[in-house]
Amino acid sequence: MIAFIGDVHSLTPFKLLGFKTLEAGTPEEADKLLSDIGAGDYEAVFITEELLEKLHGQADKYPFHMAAIPGIGGSRGLGRGLIREMLKRALGAETG
Repeated sequence: MIAFIGDVHSLTPFKLLGFKTLEAGTPEEADKLLSDIGAGDYEAVFITEELLEKLHGQADKYPFHMAAIPGIGGSRGLGRGLIREMLKRALGAETG
């Protein structure tokens, strides 16, 4: 299963498409939601860039894959940076 975490406005498109959405307006609310999710509950969790950025690199402490999605204000480039870091770790080399 896949879940999306973010503010109500950013989640609306995903909710309309039938995805599981979890509303969090602050990093503290997001951290609580993420901590409450069990290891087998979701394969992937998408979280708005704004919230993920404010969690200060805590993504590795959760037992599932996380990816950043743009919030209602548009992309901040965080998602691209996270993918670059994941590829660098996986490949052991710098990516373009």
